[in-house]
Amino acid sequence: MTAANTAISHDVPRLRGADWNHQLVIIVPSNEHLVEQSLGVEQGADSALAGISWPDGSDPKDAPIRIMINKSGAASSLSTAIVLAHETVHVATRSPTSPSPSWLVEGYADQIAYLAYPQAAQLAAADVLSDVKRNGPPSRLPTEADFTAGSHDLNRTYAQAWLACHYLAATYGESKLWRFYAAVDASRDGAIAGPARTVFGISSHQLVTGWQHYLQTAAKRGRI
Repeated sequence: MTAANTAISHDVPRLRGADWNHQLVIIVPSNEHLVEQSLGVEQGADSALAGISWPDGSDPKDAPIRIMINKSGAASSLSTAIVLAHETVHVATRSPTSPSPSWLVEGYADQIAYLAYPQAAQLAAADVLSDVKRNGPPSRLPTEADFTAGSHDLNRTYAQAWLACHYLAATYGESKLWRFYAAVDASRDGAIAGPARTVFGISSHQLVTGWQHYLQTAAKRGRI
């Protein structure tokens, strides 16, 4: 409960312009099997996820967004706090109904969460930076398929998405990152090219290459 209150009162006000009522409904099933039953997914499908947000109703556009916490997916009180901050961003921005690409939806939620809990940021970036140092940067931003339950390396996918948003915030500022997020969210198809040009003055290709260069530079120094 303390982490949820913190997310509402301290973390989510970073969302400039998000229009929501600051009310959360958090469901915490006693075991992973109940998580899967509640969501109507196959056994093991969401075992890697520490938290899930979804529209609870027949009309996703107007349904309230609920949060479900997977107790087996959060290893510590800090992990739980980060998950709640992340999921609260989803509620505040109604991201489960957004046309935005998953890398932006999930990366932005993590960006807000790690701003609230910066002590966890370097560890969250470590695997991606190690991989970049060994093999070079990813050739592309994470795709929708990379975020599907059962994906071979979901943690790395989330970290890559977050580091894309972190790069944009570090380069252009948090306020412009929010403007970019809001513009993509308001679009019909979730395309990033127009908002990238309008907000950052760059093409979508330049966004990707800038992120790749940022990762290479961070990997050389061993930290973001």
